[in-house]
Amino acid sequence: MAQSSAARRLRPLLLVLAQVFASALLAGPCVPSATTLCLNDNRFRVEVNWKDSHQRTGVGQAVPITSDTGDFWFFSAANVELVVKVLDARGVNGNFWVFYGALSNVEYDLVVTDTATDRVKTYSNPQGQFASVGDTKAFAASLSPTELSTRMDVEGFTPDGEALEDLQASTLLPVHEADAAPALCDGAATELGLNGCRFRLSVSWKDSSGRTGVGQPVPLTDDTGYFWFFSPENIELVIKVLDARAINGNFWVFYGALSNVEYTLTVTDTLTGATHTYTNPSGQFASVGDTKAFHPGYSVAAQLDTARAASALVPVGGGTVSTNSADGTVFTLTVPEGALLSDETITLTPVAAADRIPFSGGVGAAVRLGPEGLLLFQPATLVISPPAPIPADAEVTFAWRGSGDEFGLFPPDPTATPAVSLSVSHLATYGVGRATGAELDAQRSRPLEGAFDQLEQALQEPASEQRRALRGTGPQGILEAEGTRHPSGQTPAQQQATEELQEWFDSNLKLTIVDCGPEMQSDIARLGGFLKRVLLLTGPDAGLLSDVKSKYETLYSAFQTCYDDAYAACKTEMDPSQAASMARFYAILKAEGVENRLDKNKIPLCLTFEITFDSYIEEIMVPGSGQTWAFRHRLKAVVPGVSYSPDGGGPSLSAPLEYVIHDYTGTISDPKCTMTTDGQNSVFTFEKMSFDLNVFEGGNQSPYWLSVVFDPGHPNFTFTLSCEGAPPLEITQPRWRSAFEGVLPVPFGQEDITVSGFQRVSSGAIFARWTHTSDASYGVVQSEVSTMELKHTPQ
Repeated sequence: MAQSSAARRLRPLLLVLAQVFASALLAGPCVPSATTLCLNDNRFRVEVNWKDSHQRTGVGQAVPITSDTGDFWFFSAANVELVVKVLDARGVNGNFWVFYGALSNVEYDLVVTDTATDRVKTYSNPQGQFASVGDTKAFAASLSPTELSTRMDVEGFTPDGEALEDLQASTLLPVHEADAAPALCDGAATELGLNGCRFRLSVSWKDSSGRTGVGQPVPLTDDTGYFWFFSPENIELVIKVLDARAINGNFWVFYGALSNVEYTLTVTDTLTGATHTYTNPSGQFASVGDTKAFHPGYSVAAQLDTARAASALVPVGGGTVSTNSADGTVFTLTVPEGALLSDETITLTPVAAADRIPFSGGVGAAVRLGPEGLLLFQPATLVISPPAPIPADAEVTFAWRGSGDEFGLFPPDPTATPAVSLSVSHLATYGVGRATGAELDAQRSRPLEGAFDQLEQALQEPASEQRRALRGTGPQGILEAEGTRHPSGQTPAQQQATEELQEWFDSNLKLTIVDCGPEMQSDIARLGGFLKRVLLLTGPDAGLLSDVKSKYETLYSAFQTCYDDAYAACKTEMDPSQAASMARFYAILKAEGVENRLDKNKIPLCLTFEITFDSYIEEIMVPGSGQTWAFRHRLKAVVPGVSYSPDGGGPSLSAPLEYVIHDYTGTISDPKCTMTTDGQNSVFTFEKMSFDLNVFEGGNQSPYWLSVVFDPGHPNFTFTLSCEGAPPLEITQPRWRSAFEGVLPVPFGQEDITVSGFQRVSSGAIFARWTHTSDASYGVVQSEVSTMELKHTPQ
């Protein structure tokens, strides 16, 4: 449903032409134009006049969306300001209703005219206010005496003074190119991806009758989209996420409601994992402008040396990936067992250059680890070995996300010398450079969005201090001689690290878990990294370590409850995605050596399926003038009890692959045809099923990607069609196997096949489906549909 801004500009013209013709047929006086919406069978004319804080004035530019709904933009076609709908509710309360949702706080008058009665209603919004309106008494159907013109001064939400000052400069916001199409974002069908897919938005709702559901997203521009709840024609919530870092350093979230049902809007920054939720109570129309929604850190501009990138498939048992930069720096990433829930291809790409680095000494060496945002349940070790070590008093380690966002300091491993060693719990870009003390102080004053990023930046100073001491250049030896060790036996640097870790632990770790959802599951992936920090930086006598392990016992019980609840939901709700949650809880307990608290067998019991393979082909043969036959053959196999194993093992399963149809139709003068067959059926063999259960920050990749390895068998049949007046026609196997042409790395029948690209099915017992269709000529015209379906059958 995504569309370019060029198409967006063309769409109003096409709809205008359609509405003009409709107006002529209906004799409706509303004539659509670039500044006029004609809604509800062209009966209502809607226009907007605006004035911003700089006293500039203008009229809204109209864009129809549905027959009842449209939007207006003021400053840029990529920046929607108002969404308006007019509903015919005469069957409810005898009136036409006017609803609108605002994503703008400039002064404006929204003018709605009922062209059937010439009545006009104006909705006036003062400068600085966000307002959404649900007017269920806007236009009475009765022609009883009433004022022809009425005005409503709407009430809404006014941000605080500082935010308002920023908002009044909103016309200076950078906007995307007008011809840029809204990005098509991977992920759940109920998520709206905005701002280059960096932000994911979802909505859950509950109406006054107690019914619940999730909003269905539709993108409008790269920054803006809407959700519908009950019908695609009925827009409920319009939202935009703006990059306002040039104004106040933040991303802004604006939304306007055309609905007063209860709902919760969740906005997630997939780059950092930060999440904000907005809740609307039942009966309220909300319009919100949050100019402090997401506060990203400092950003740099990086250039990658893709020619030197190196990739390797790292299994769940762990592995190593290594590459080197142009100056000879060697980067080695070692992933331990238990870090991954599924095999993953990991790529190391050296950074060739980086602009805007806040250090005068620049970048010594840096490397991007991908896929970006992958969380590790046990921290990996990144070793950076430059040709010549950076002097200890100038060395600084750092990290950033994406192409340069969230630049922050990062703690080194104090015990690794002279190479630089970093303990990483998520994949991003990491490096080492040179900085002065003043530059480090300036960077420490820059806040970061993520709580864990804040911790890592805070730990850089004590970790570097310990590293310098071990390299023989720090003050630790002098401090020890002066008797300045802490009573616990820690050095000052270790004590500083302990305080930072203790504060984060007390503030961010949930010891009582009431929500077993994705946000908490992402949090637990960081537990291994947190423990590694404690072990590396606090010293063996630190009381924090025993405190952490003691409190983890509380978490273990909560994880067990979440694990069992997920298994129950898998069975009762027919939801195999619950197994991803189960695998995450199992992974963290296994890393701590207490996995025996969980019944591991529940994961394959949840992920049990029946696989159906079906291939249907029709071939049209024309052996001579006036003679045509359509030969149909269909093969099918059903393999019950296929189960996923997190260890990748399990026996292969087979089922008969049989012809369920093999017949023909023909046209010939006085046809007398017979068909004979010679041969035997085969078996369809399931070998392996793989789910990608790995966890990404912000949920920016689906954890339910699926592949199946199988051998589709090889029925050895020859079908002979004999008709009077024509030579016999032979149809031989394995022509049906052409469905896999282009998929197979080798000629068919020589080895097993891996098929991916399964699509989730939204409802019913069928969990996923893979389909291949073809319509090609192989000496005959062939039409083919091959399908593999996974029916969820939890045990």
